[in-house]
Amino acid sequence: MEVKLEIQWSIGLDQAETLDPLVLRLLEAVERGQSLRGAAAECGASYRHAWGLMRQWENRLGSALLDLERGRGASLTRLGRALLWSRRRAEARLRPALDSFGAEVEQELAALTADSTPLRLVASHDLAIELLRDHLVAAGRRGFNVLYRGSLDAVRQLIAGHCDLAGYHLPDLPDSGRIEADFRRLMPSDEFQSIRFVDRSQGLILPFGNPFGVRALQDLAGNRLRFLNRQAGSGTRLLFDELLAKAGLRPDQIHGYDAEEFTHLAVAAMVASGAADAGFGMQAAAERFGLDFVPMVREHYLLAFRKAERDGEWIKALLHLLNDNQELRQAIAALPGYDCGAMGEAWPQ
Repeated sequence: MEVKLEIQWSIGLDQAETLDPLVLRLLEAVERGQSLRGAAAECGASYRHAWGLMRQWENRLGSALLDLERGRGASLTRLGRALLWSRRRAEARLRPALDSFGAEVEQELAALTADSTPLRLVASHDLAIELLRDHLVAAGRRGFNVLYRGSLDAVRQLIAGHCDLAGYHLPDLPDSGRIEADFRRLMPSDEFQSIRFVDRSQGLILPFGNPFGVRALQDLAGNRLRFLNRQAGSGTRLLFDELLAKAGLRPDQIHGYDAEEFTHLAVAAMVASGAADAGFGMQAAAERFGLDFVPMVREHYLLAFRKAERDGEWIKALLHLLNDNQELRQAIAALPGYDCGAMGEAWPQ
């Protein structure tokens, strides 16, 4: 059983009407340098239909979405760019939440039908988790539900018995044992086991070209750069707070410290759209939106489960996948800032 939830746009000056998804696909193609005719061909639509659709929505919105000049192709207007980036920000912010809710519905429906109960993972947001899910399903696991939560909440869900796996991350920093000790207290070693999934790079996410010249956390302090943080309880928030303390900085010195997003992609999308001047998150999220990135720390992303389950078929399938599936390793290694050389090893060693 699979449940997919989608975002539908309704927009208009006087009365909101459902936006044809083709409008957004055409805008994306024009942004990549296509003419409207080329964009229509790329999207599998006739030029006449694409032209009429754009005119229809420009009339409904009261302003142009495209600048069309004979001999010079097409370009996005300010409204066209704003609409496109609003869509990207919505996807980055809401997609993990929709996927998580869909997973909850799948779990409830599976319990009421003949479908097998899916494996439940509650995890801190990570791009490689999606690849793990796809490969587990391809390997024959009929259901693999992912619910995105902060690292602390993910571990607490495992302790409470609400999931089979928890995904959390720890910094690879000298003198950062306090964060690791907190997780070890929550998951005593006689009851829980953690294994390494990936290592990844975290740092400052900045506009393309780094126009403000930000190189360190100190460059964020005492000025009006709009910073965007992750939510309290997330592993990335814990890491950022640790780095602030090591730099001798207080949260109130960072303008926007209390402004929060719930995923790395949402932080990157907000910076890319101009709604924020800096954020903190994964290198892969920054590069997905064509942004600059200042690396600050490597961290270990771990998967935890109850030791009582380690002889179960699903744990064996997971370990086999992590240790022996080269296709999964290659896909993860292609993500900027990721390393899976220690994938499948016990933690701590």
